[in-house]
Amino acid sequence: MLTAFPNYPVGRVKEEYHGHFYTLKVEDGIEVIRTWITPRPGNSWFARGLTYLSFAFSSLGNGCLRLRKADVLLWETPPLTLGPTAYLLSRLKGARLVTNVSDLWPASLETMGILNEGIVLTLLRQLEEFVYRRSSLISGQTEFITRDIGARIPNTPTILWRNGVDAKTFVSANGREWRDRWKVLQDRFVVGYAGLLGMTQGLDVIVRSAAILRDAPVTFVFVGDGPGRNLLISLANELRLEDFIVAPPCSDEEMPDVWSSFDCAGHRYGYRETAGRSESEVGSWTQRENSGADPLQSTNAEPAFY
Repeated sequence: MLTAFPNYPVGRVKEEYHGHFYTLKVEDGIEVIRTWITPRPGNSWFARGLTYLSFAFSSLGNGCLRLRKADVLLWETPPLTLGPTAYLLSRLKGARLVTNVSDLWPASLETMGILNEGIVLTLLRQLEEFVYRRSSLISGQTEFITRDIGARIPNTPTILWRNGVDAKTFVSANGREWRDRWKVLQDRFVVGYAGLLGMTQGLDVIVRSAAILRDAPVTFVFVGDGPGRNLLISLANELRLEDFIVAPPCSDEEMPDVWSSFDCAGHRYGYRETAGRSESEVGSWTQRENSGADPLQSTNAEPAFY
């Protein structure tokens, strides 16, 4: 496995990786190569682009030197900038290229207004088509993605590969401790969101909903981190919300109890839904259902049909 130094979602590399160009460890019997990246915390898409490119180049160098020969090379987009790296490594290692698409770039970037018609968008479209046509197989996380790619690249086979969750992890979950930790009275109705506090989730809608319900016995809790965290806190302060909590991220082991602390688990699809090109959150949706929290979602994207 070849991946970047851990930096998600806050955009800072952990201190243990400082000063290294790569690390090599065996984790759960799998050889994991972690390589250099220059994360740039903040909301700038230009800075994110530089981050993506830094990993594309460092993973190409380390992949050439340290990856063994293989039958299959599996990579994921976005970011699409990893496409040339994946293609070159597959050729060098004699592997068949398998592409997993969790979101359609550059279509979603255009839909969100990040890119307008011009040379950058044109180049990304050409890069997308180049990589898709040279893939032996393309997996997509939504039916829309597989249909879209299949219509444009009919000679490359596509399969639907959704996110998933092990529902057994929620059987013995107990959220009372988390309510106590957040100092939420047990008789309050808790609307919770857990996950990435990003720029494209449209979470400001939930914050504004909290303002409408300020006189109701409802507490809103966001658990997570990301580039949109400070903006959400600023909006909550601007609206003078008292029953609004932004809590730090939790470990995977703690998440079943966190979900169970919610009476209602909210999820909002942001600007990507307007083009139908939203990433699949069916796995996260299933987590909410199995935690005992009633799901509440604002979307016209694919999970609306489940």
